Amino acid sequence: MTISNISTYASLQSVLQNMNNVQNSLSDSQIQISSKQKTQTFDGLDVSVEQFTSIKSQISRMGNYQQNNTTTIAKMQTVNTSLGQIGQLASSLKSLIQTQISGSSNNASFTQQLRSQLDSLSSVLNTSYGGNYVFSGSDIGTPPIKIPVPHSVQSGVPDQIYYQGSDQDPVVRISESQTITSGIRANSAEFQKLFAGISQALQSPTDTKSLQNAEDLIDQGLQGIVALQSKVNSTILNVQQTNSQMQTTQTYFQGFIDDNINADVVGLTAKVSQDTVTLQASFSTFARISGLSLVNYLK
Repeated sequence: MTISNISTYASLQSVLQNMNNVQNSLSDSQIQISSKQKTQTFDGLDVSVEQFTSIKSQISRMGNYQQNNTTTIAKMQTVNTSLGQIGQLASSLKSLIQTQISGSSNNASFTQQLRSQLDSLSSVLNTSYGGNYVFSGSDIGTPPIKIPVPHSVQSGVPDQIYYQGSDQDPVVRISESQTITSGIRANSAEFQKLFAGISQALQSPTDTKSLQNAEDLIDQGLQGIVALQSKVNSTILNVQQTNSQMQTTQTYFQGFIDDNINADVVGLTAKVSQDTVTLQASFSTFARISGLSLVNYLK
């Protein structure tokens, strides 16, 4: 290679510098495309190692909460459906007892229907979700209702002699700062009244006063069931809103990571193509300048 002019030398150095810059840029782009990250270290990024780690951890925790909350929502919807069935059953019981009070019912048929309704109530309260009993409190492995169902200790007085679950409510954490009660216990006052009403009607199927008291108990239980459904629906809505809020936060955090950490593969691919063309042109310029001699220059 013959360099016979200061201007030619300067041009050559400029081309070499440009080639080196383009080669470095090309190499960096290819590494980013391969790793899908802007850099292999945190140098030069607008996020610290601690901040990045904390954000990733929060995204992971929120994902776990959302999965668990989806299961909790499904369980609570099962409870809500069961409460609806019990409400219908209580309405039917009221009509049945009213018919008996009016003298329009056969005693044997009345007793048989009461027992059938008692079996239905017990069956619904022994509902399970995912292998766990939803009305047993925290003792999810035990069916809440004893079979056969025993009569109330004192006729017309609600008690929980029929219940064999836990007296503690199941508590679930749905976010970092919030817990909920995720079930309804079968020994709640509303159900006690239903069982007491059925028991009294079975024990005194022809006594008008006893039947009227039994009807009152059933009606009170029915009103309580409506209130329980409202509570369960409110809880479901709360969990759904919590999940929605966490999803919004996750999306924001993930966008922050994408903007600061993840590489723009599409944009980088276009840049690689452009840098390749530029580098080829630089090589061509380098070859032309490095071939110049004083004779070429004087021409």
